[in-house]
Amino acid sequence: RATRALPPAAALHALGSRTAQRPAWRTPLAVAAPVASHAAHAADPLPRRIAAVHGGAGSARPHAAAAAAAGRSSSSAAPRRATRSRPRFAPTTMAAFDSAWSDVTPIPQDDGPDPVAPIAYSADYTRAMDLFRAALASGERSERVLQLTMAVISMNPAHYTAWLVRRQCLDALGKDLRRELAMLEDFDENPKVYQLWWHRRVVAEKIGDAAKELEYTASVFEEDAKNYHCWAHRQWVLRTLGGWEGEMAYIDTLLTSDVRNNSAWNQRWFVITNREGATPASEEVLQEEVDYTFGKIAQAPTNEAAWNYLRGLCKLATAPMIEGLLQRCRATHEEYNNRHSASMLATLLESKATQGHTAAEDLVAAAALFTRLQEELDPVRAKYWSTRRERAEAAASADGM
Repeated sequence: RATRALPPAAALHALGSRTAQRPAWRTPLAVAAPVASHAAHAADPLPRRIAAVHGGAGSARPHAAAAAAAGRSSSSAAPRRATRSRPRFAPTTMAAFDSAWSDVTPIPQDDGPDPVAPIAYSADYTRAMDLFRAALASGERSERVLQLTMAVISMNPAHYTAWLVRRQCLDALGKDLRRELAMLEDFDENPKVYQLWWHRRVVAEKIGDAAKELEYTASVFEEDAKNYHCWAHRQWVLRTLGGWEGEMAYIDTLLTSDVRNNSAWNQRWFVITNREGATPASEEVLQEEVDYTFGKIAQAPTNEAAWNYLRGLCKLATAPMIEGLLQRCRATHEEYNNRHSASMLATLLESKATQGHTAAEDLVAAAALFTRLQEELDPVRAKYWSTRRERAEAAASADGM
């Protein structure tokens, strides 16, 4: 993005600088040399990334070790992800695969006799995929196929078929799945690749270690608190593997650090509406959440995430809770007098109609708030608030005023 704003010469210079600084492991030419058999694999030192997959040196995760030393659990703030020396592929090309695959005839990609716009694949990627297609055709699931999948996904992390074949090889060879999870952390330069997260989900489900997955997702949030894939994975972990008991405390640490973290607010809603044994949320839980939310609103009165969370709680509130919410919202609006407090109060006044005991004066009061929102507090959405006002006035008229 920054490069596009530069003059052409400066942009080229910046691009060249970034390319020069790119780690060697990210270049397509740096792929792993294969081994012909498991015995050869045991005797021949592999590049560190491959060694990490199969339990060699470098497989330990510094941030996990730090967490263990500190005695931290997934319910507390995760340790910062320590900077580590990235596992890298050996500085060899796909030509190194020739000896291990000399008995296999590669299958080239069939683009037809006269392709209009053939993709300019690199020589290494072409070679890897030709061998990969041969492995698919034969159904072979072996050590060399496992390493071939690593070569493919190192150049194309979104290759879902390579990930599938990799899982099949892991099962066929009886590999240590915990080491596979450790390997996946070396792909954190691609934190938003769907296929990578799905692979992690499948492997994690077989292991069944909820604490490990919650710890890992917490470490990802330290670098990217809004990673949608990571939040989806964490929710899947809770639903599938458990770990609910520490989740609200963890969310509180996130909101204490950043009260505007809308992802954390969304996760809080997920917990109270999905937690085992707490669906639907009890009136006691809802009241605790209302108190918690008003406390966070006091810290940042214009934080829309907290107001939206409160709006959701109001939809779950029982009839006896509505009046108490109205009183607190009136007091809050008198104090802050902003568009969030006004719209929340007006919505609550309207919602009494759904409880079957709305007085016309409440609808009139709601219409007056919508007018203020339209003309003063939120004129950007004037047409929306005008529609809400007209609806409230019509309901009040129908009630006899």
